[in-house]
Amino acid sequence: MTHPNGLSFAECIDRIDSGFTSTTRNIAAIDFGTGNCSIAYCTTKDVEITLLNLSSQEGQIRVPTILLVNEEGKPIKFGDRAIREYGKLDPDEQMKHHLFERIKLALGPKENVCRDTKIPDMNGNMFFIRDVIALFIKYLKDELMKALQLSNVPFTDFHWVITVPAM
Repeated sequence: MTHPNGLSFAECIDRIDSGFTSTTRNIAAIDFGTGNCSIAYCTTKDVEITLLNLSSQEGQIRVPTILLVNEEGKPIKFGDRAIREYGKLDPDEQMKHHLFERIKLALGPKENVCRDTKIPDMNGNMFFIRDVIALFIKYLKDELMKALQLSNVPFTDFHWVITVPAM
């Protein structure tokens, strides 16, 4: 169906029962910011939103958008913990690891982003931005899922929200 201004409307697709319970009250959220990130969740049993501490500092809910990836390509530390861990490595080990920070700024305001856009890690190695963003989101999702296990509500019962604010 087409709107009079030429835009196409999205088709409504009927929901297929997957066997999972879906509610509108359990929410898991990731805020993937240029400089900082945070994650939170709220269940039907909660009175308040639970903000997860991703920092080594108590009570720090917003952490720098920095990810340390080991030589196997596995995310191992995030935020200030990533910086601290990277700083502890000797120079040869640092070259085997990949530290990504403020990746949205690396794109620049006029950059045309496509599937083949590459960005550098701290050592100047180039990586596809789609893969780096996937690592960031996977790490944050995994941290959130660990917390959701403690809530005793299956993660399939959550509506997931990812915010990606503009630069």
